[in-house]
This record gives sequence, structure tokens and C-alpha cells, in this order.
Amino acid sequence: MDIIKSQNSIIDFLNLLNKSSKEIKGISLLSIILLIYICNNLLDISINTIFALSISCIFIYYILYKEEYEINTNLNQETEYKLNILNSILTKRVLIQLNGKNINKRLITDSYLYLDPNIINLLYNVLEYNEYAPDIYFKILKYTNKLLQIKYEIPFVLAETCIGDYYNGKKIMKNSINFFHSMIYNIPRNKLVINKFNKLLKRFHILLKRILDYIKDICEKKNKEAGMTIYTRFIQNHDGPEDYLMYDDNDQDFQFF
Repeated sequence: MDIIKSQNSIIDFLNLLNKSSKEIKGISLLSIILLIYICNNLLDISINTIFALSISCIFIYYILYKEEYEINTNLNQETEYKLNILNSILTKRVLIQLNGKNINKRLITDSYLYLDPNIINLLYNVLEYNEYAPDIYFKILKYTNKLLQIKYEIPFVLAETCIGDYYNGKKIMKNSINFFHSMIYNIPRNKLVINKFNKLLKRFHILLKRILDYIKDICEKKNKEAGMTIYTRFIQNHDGPEDYLMYDDNDQDFQFF
């Protein structure tokens, strides 16, 4: 019975190893090969002992890595579940009028939220905001998705258009933060809820700023590689205040940031 359990454990480990990264596979196999080499060439140990030590190594790797693999799998499944919920709101069908006819269509078809698990977790943590003010929550998702789309596309654009994409991303980031901030007028007047809101607003700003920093770094790298021309520009006021209002006239007429 113990032999059968041992064989099953070895099979489970090998299946787990097959799903793991190349680095984990390499380390596992090299460790076993090294152990066999040392025992066989440098130590006077029988083949049965070498086999037993190899099996022991397999068990150790199995126990340690199985727990890590299950944790990562659970986290990935949880993140995927949250992403699906957010995407169902972001890509929802809405009724619009076109040429006098009512058409049910998706205004947003492509989601880029998957690019940032931290964003997914934060926006899911305030999912109740969709009940308080669904239009505002949708716009938070909408502008965050637009910023992540620029992050996705920025490595492939030309240096001549990169700075324009950066400033567009900066405006989009401010729109998203401003809509998040405006949610203060819709959430319950409860101290715990307000404290949570303030903490998440700061966190949200940090996460979006990281995305904009990435876009900025890519643009500056492209400018450096292309050299200064009549089409390339320096990025100004990246961390400082703007000398004009940055908001989308179609969606808002206010600015907190």
C-alpha cells in the first residue's frame, strides 16, 4: 500500500513538474542528476541508496512545490474570476439610437484590464460602487481600460506619435482618477466606508501613475533612439501641475486632480 502511495506521489510530482516553468524543471532535474553523480563517483554508496536518496529528493520537491503551485493556481483563478466580473460591466451591451433605430451593441469590445492584476483587485474591491453610481463606475473602468490600452500599444508606435499618446494617456489617467474621486458624493456617509474610499483612491492614483511612468519611459527611449527632429518633443510637467484643465468635455466638467 505504501509503495502504491509512493508511486502515485511520484506521478503527481511529475505531472506538476510538467506544468511548471522551464526554470523549475531545470533546477529539479539538475539537482537529481548532481546527487546521483556525487553519490556514484565521489562516495562509496550502493545503487539502492542512490535510488532512495533520489526518491527522497523527489518527495521534497513535490511537497514544497505543490503548495506553491496550488497557491499560485488559486490566485490566478481568483484574479480571472474578478476580471470576468469587471469585463461584464466594461463590455456590457447598451441601447443606442442609430439612424432612428434602437440598436443593442457593445460600446467597448476590447478589454486590457488583464494587463494589471493590481488594478483588477482594486476595482473589484470597490464593486459595490457599481450599485451606488453605475454610470460613474463604468467610466472609471472605461478610462482605466483606455490607459492600459495605450500601455499595450505604446511599444509599437513611432517616436513621432509617442509623445501625443503620452499626453493623451495623462489626460485619460486624470479622467479616471477624477471619476473615482467623484464617487465620494454617492457612497454611504459612513466613517468606515469613507476611510476605505480615501485609502483606495490614493492606491488607485499610485497604480495609474505607474502605468503613465511606463508610457513615459518608453517614449523617452524612442525619442533617444530616433534623435531630435521636428517631430519629436520633450515630455514636460510629468510630475508637476498642469497650466490648463485636462478633462474630456464629453464626459465631465470638473477636475479634482
